[in-house]
Amino acid sequence: MEIKIKERSEIEEKYKWDLKLMYESTLEWEKDFEILKEKVSKFLNFKGKLLKDSKTLLQALQCKDEIGRLFEKLSSYAVRKSDEDTRDNQSDRLKNKIIALGAEVSESTSFFEPELIKLSEKKKVQFLDENDSLKGYEHYLNNIMRFKNHTLSESEERILASASEILESPSRTFSKLNDADIKFGNITLEDGNIVELSKGNYNIYIKSHNREVRKQAFETLYKSYEGLKNTFTSTIIGDIKANYFISKNKKFDSPLQMSLYSNNIDVKVYENVISAVNNNLDKMHKYIKMKKDVLGLEEFHIYDMYVDLIEEYDIDYKYEDAIDLILKALEPLGEEYIKNVKKAFEQRWIDVYENVGKRSGAYSSFGYDTPPFILLNYNGKLDSVSTLAHELGHSMHSYYAALKQPYIYHNYSIFLAEIASNVNEMLLNMYMLEHSSNKKEKMSLINDFLESVKGSIYRQTMFAEFEKAIYDMEGNKQTLTEEDLSNLYYELNKKYYGDDLIYDNDIRYEWMRIPHFYYQFYVYQYATGLAASFYIANEIFNGNEQVRNDYIEFLESGSSEYPLDLLKKMGVDMTKEEAMNNILDYFDKKIDEFIMLSKEN
Repeated sequence: MEIKIKERSEIEEKYKWDLKLMYESTLEWEKDFEILKEKVSKFLNFKGKLLKDSKTLLQALQCKDEIGRLFEKLSSYAVRKSDEDTRDNQSDRLKNKIIALGAEVSESTSFFEPELIKLSEKKKVQFLDENDSLKGYEHYLNNIMRFKNHTLSESEERILASASEILESPSRTFSKLNDADIKFGNITLEDGNIVELSKGNYNIYIKSHNREVRKQAFETLYKSYEGLKNTFTSTIIGDIKANYFISKNKKFDSPLQMSLYSNNIDVKVYENVISAVNNNLDKMHKYIKMKKDVLGLEEFHIYDMYVDLIEEYDIDYKYEDAIDLILKALEPLGEEYIKNVKKAFEQRWIDVYENVGKRSGAYSSFGYDTPPFILLNYNGKLDSVSTLAHELGHSMHSYYAALKQPYIYHNYSIFLAEIASNVNEMLLNMYMLEHSSNKKEKMSLINDFLESVKGSIYRQTMFAEFEKAIYDMEGNKQTLTEEDLSNLYYELNKKYYGDDLIYDNDIRYEWMRIPHFYYQFYVYQYATGLAASFYIANEIFNGNEQVRNDYIEFLESGSSEYPLDLLKKMGVDMTKEEAMNNILDYFDKKIDEFIMLSKEN
C-alpha cells in the first residue's frame, strides 16, 4: 500500500512549531522590517566617530546589538516559514526580503570592526574606567584587539578584499565541479534494474547487503573522480596557495595558525588530536577485524566497511514515547534542565513530522529573542529518536546562553557547537544500553556509538592529518602533484585502518570529493567535540554533580570566554590527550561488548 506524505494542513497543530511566539502575523513582521531598515540607515552616523569618546563607542555597540537582534528575529521567522513549506510564495518573498536586507546590514556595518581595531590598550582602559556600561563589552573588545597585529593598513586591506574573488576561485571551481559537472555511470542492482549513480544514492548503495552492488557503486564513483584527477589536484593546490598568500600577508606563521586564531585555539590542540588518535590506531584496527569477522568475509574490502553489522533494528518509537525516553535519559542533568527541555514540547518549539514541501533533514535554530525552534522529519526509528535528543541539546545550549548572557555573547563558537548535542545523544545511548533487555537493540546502540567514533574521530582525524601534511609540503616549497596527494591519502588509509582491510586502488582518489578540505583545518573539531562530549556525558551519567553543575554553567556561558577556557572549567583540557584517550578506551570496551553479544545465541 502506498503511503502518501501528508499536506501540512492534515497534521495536528500540536506537532507543528508555533511561530506566533515570534510574530502574530506577517503584518507585524513587516513593521519590524521597516524599523530595522531605519536602524541600519542611522548606524552609518557612527562611521569615523567610534573612538571619539566612551559614550559614543557604547552607543555604537548597543545600536549594533539592536540591529543584530532584530535581524536575527526577522530571519528566524522568514526561514522557519519557508522551511515548513518551501512551495509557499509568500514565505519565499519574506525570506528573499531579509536576505537582501542582510546584504545592506553587512555593507552598512562593514566599517565597524576595522575602525574599532584601532583602539589602543591605553584608550580601552580609559574608556572602561569612564563608563561602567562598557565593561560588559570588555571580552569582545579584547578579542577584536587580538587581531591588531594581523590587520593591514586600510589600503592594503582594501587590496586584499578586492582579491578575494580571485583567491576563492579554486574553492568555487571545486564546488561547481563536485556538485554540478561531475557525472557518474550506471550500476545494476540485484533485481536487474539499471540506475544512474549519484552522490545521493551512493550513500545507499555503498551500504547494500549485496556485495556486487556496493562494489559497483564504489568503483563507478571513483572512476569518475580518477577521470578528473588533474583538475581536482589543480583546485586543491590553488586553494592551498591562496591560503598561504593570505596568511603570509596577515602576518601569521601558517594557514593553520590563521584558521585556529579566530577561536584563540593553540596549534598544539590540532597536533594533539592527531598524536592521540595515532597512539590509539590499534583500537580501530581491532574494530575493522571485528567487522570482517562479524560479516563473515574472507576478504574485507574498502567497499565493505559501511555495511550494517546487524540486520536493521525495526522497532518503531511513537513520538510521545520518544519524548518520555529522552526525558528519562536526560534526568542526570537535573530538574531545572528537564523543566526547560519540557518547554520545547509544551510551547511547541518543534515541527515534528514530514509534510509535502517541508525542508528535509533536521536542525535547531538559535535566537536571542526567539525560541530555539527545532525542525524534524520524525519517522519513528531509533535514529529519529537520537536526532530529537541531539537537536534538543543544541536548543538547550542556545536557550541557556540567551537566558544568561547579553546579546553580544549569546552565540557560541563552532568549536563548541556540537558538544551539547552530542552530550544528549550519549546520555540517551548510555541510558538505553543500561535499561535494554533486547539483544538486537543493544547491538544497534553499541554499533551506533562505534560508527560515531569511527566517523567523527578516526576518519576526521585522518582527514586532518592529510590536510596538515599537504599544507606542510607547500610550506616546505615541495612541488605538489596528483600522485603525491593520492599516494599520501592511500598510505594514510592503510595506517588508520590496518592489515585486515584490502585497499582497493580507487580509494586513493577519495580526497578529491571531500569539500571540507576547502574549509581550512575545520575537520579536527568533529574529533575534539565528540571527545569533550563523551567526558562530560560519562561523568554526568555516573553521578558527578560537580561536572553537571559546571556543564550547566558552560551552557550559560555562550561566547563570554574563549572555547578552551570554557572547556577547562569542566575538567576538559584539549591541549592534552586525556579526553581523546578516554573516549577511545571506551570505544575499545564497546568493541569487546559487541563481540560478546554477537557470539550469543
